[in-house]
Amino acid sequence: DFARSPQVVAAALSSSPPPAPRAIADEALALAGAVRHASLPQLEQQLAALARHGLLHRGLAMLLDGVAAAAIEQALEREIEAMHERQAAAVAILRRAADVAPAMGLIGTLIGLVQMLGHLEDPEQIGPAMAVALLTTLYGALLSHALFTPLAERLAARFAVERLGAELQLVAAVAIAERDNPRRLEAALNGLLAPEDRAERLA
Repeated sequence: DFARSPQVVAAALSSSPPPAPRAIADEALALAGAVRHASLPQLEQQLAALARHGLLHRGLAMLLDGVAAAAIEQALEREIEAMHERQAAAVAILRRAADVAPAMGLIGTLIGLVQMLGHLEDPEQIGPAMAVALLTTLYGALLSHALFTPLAERLAARFAVERLGAELQLVAAVAIAERDNPRRLEAALNGLLAPEDRAERLA
């Protein structure tokens, strides 16, 4: 988990934000209405526009390969679960680092105090040793509260948006695979969205 976390953190801190859940829902509803009675060649034409929605893209690709809707749902659910585990591990490592940093600062303080006590006969050595003792505590507090904790909270918020988007894509992929009524899909998607973000199918 520790070896993998820098890649997850770097990807999460990229300048490009994840797709907005409302945008995913709107595109899913438009796609569901367009392909409900579409043929397989028409579905293939829709795939290129879904490249940035990974789960929905893979769900439709499996549908074109003849995979049943139930199997598509199981595969996408496993993918979401694996994604959630990777993200949770990265956030947990950062939160653990935030917990450990003050303790590391206190260890530095103890080392500085030992150095200070070992040079009581030399007043010139007391000042630098005391500075080490105080600065390490400061560094530990700064790393914890100004770096690791804000970074963990930012990642947790971004990952929550990504997981919601993944769940929306899962619902949409299964509904499209089953050629479900777009009105039912609209209700299912809006059940996951906040009231101000709810999508509405265009007539």
